[in-house]
Amino acid sequence: MCPDGPGPLVTVGGENPIMPIMLDRHVTGTVEERRAIYNGDDAAAVAAMRDAGATIWIPHTEGRTTAELLALAPDGIEIYQLHANIDPDIRAEELGLPASGAIQAVVEFADTNPGGPEPDLAILSFLAPNTPSLARWDELLAAGRRVAGSGGTDAHQNALPITLKDGERGDSYRRMLRWFSNVALVADRTDVAQIEAALRAGRMFVVFEIMGTPVGFDARAVAGQSVTELGGEVAASAGATLEVTVPTIHELPAELPAPEITARVVRVTAAGATVVASGAGPTLSAPLDVAGAYRVEVSIRPRHWGPYLRQLGPGYAEAEHPWIYASPIYVVP
Repeated sequence: MCPDGPGPLVTVGGENPIMPIMLDRHVTGTVEERRAIYNGDDAAAVAAMRDAGATIWIPHTEGRTTAELLALAPDGIEIYQLHANIDPDIRAEELGLPASGAIQAVVEFADTNPGGPEPDLAILSFLAPNTPSLARWDELLAAGRRVAGSGGTDAHQNALPITLKDGERGDSYRRMLRWFSNVALVADRTDVAQIEAALRAGRMFVVFEIMGTPVGFDARAVAGQSVTELGGEVAASAGATLEVTVPTIHELPAELPAPEITARVVRVTAAGATVVASGAGPTLSAPLDVAGAYRVEVSIRPRHWGPYLRQLGPGYAEAEHPWIYASPIYVVP
């Protein structure tokens, strides 16, 4: 428990081909009938899970087709999956990356000398956008579906069996679970119903906390005095603009090198995805005059971690990494 706030909330879900989250109860049926539903991968399984109160998510979308996702009609999908970035088979077969690249990269962080790199920064050696999953997301949005995006850890995989200088495995639960978060925008963080409603509506974003906790990030549609948050809808005729506040890093020591932060507004229509605005901030805006889904990405060159990366700093601290993926605001004709 945090000393100044509430402790964790626990809800019930599962991960098979379909990932129901925040179930209110078991699906109906005998044990075998329930097992068949939880292991199902079709619209009937989705309907049974929704009937039990679940919000429907799809994991590991790097291995899915757009047609499969359209048929399942989820509330959200994984747009980043850590397991996919690490697992040799998934890296090679689905992401088009060198199979052993992640494990080979993490070995560089196994230096046990006092002057070696900070092991919690090992993710910088293999973190890459899951481009197939991002493509599936944009294809769903282009088809007119309203789908939120999340990140998945799969910390149970035990994929990095390398002991680093802090005495923990490269894939320890403590290390992996603080690398990134899914942030739901709610008025009361102790209210499970508000959290579930935010997930279903897409009032959420993914943030790679290892880069630093973002302060001030916001993305909203503004039309006069009217403000629409993530997951909301505005009309193309309303004269609205997407206003983005580019975040800074929480309590970044002044003596560290400054990171390079860039925000982008991506417009997704039936014609595909297009970057319609890009900049370092502190604010960024784009007109919402064309129907489609508008989502925000924030990338970062983590130069502030250079001193902690020691001899690895010139490479990893200068590379551009994803920092935030925000779920869309929707513009209707």
